[in-house]
Amino acid sequence: MFVNRLNENEKIAFATLLDALIHSDDELTIEEETIRVALYKEMNLDYLPDQSKFSLESACSAFLSHSSKVAALFELIGVGLVDSEYSAEESELVSRIGLEFGFNELDITHMENLVITIINSVDEAQAFMEEN
Repeated sequence: MFVNRLNENEKIAFATLLDALIHSDDELTIEEETIRVALYKEMNLDYLPDQSKFSLESACSAFLSHSSKVAALFELIGVGLVDSEYSAEESELVSRIGLEFGFNELDITHMENLVITIINSVDEAQAFMEEN
């Protein structure tokens, strides 16, 4: 949804953050793998396991603009929520990344709530379409 706003270096850095998030709770779900494949495809990147080019800190520093940081954090929050279980490890990593980006806890919580609202709205719309 937002990864197309990232430049090439940011996309590679995002891939590092994405893989870190997906592996943060030591449980790779089908939903997480599906969204990872979709995001790599949207970024025109080939997925190669354990190909991280950055440490977490250097990956975060690759994002130069406010909008690219917001885009990346929105996407990461969505990935954390994709399997309907936002684990403590995922939440902590998103917070750590958000803080590295220069956001405060209130901003991060606000972004998490926005993503939850978007997901709930999509789910509600899909349910409405399926009603007879």
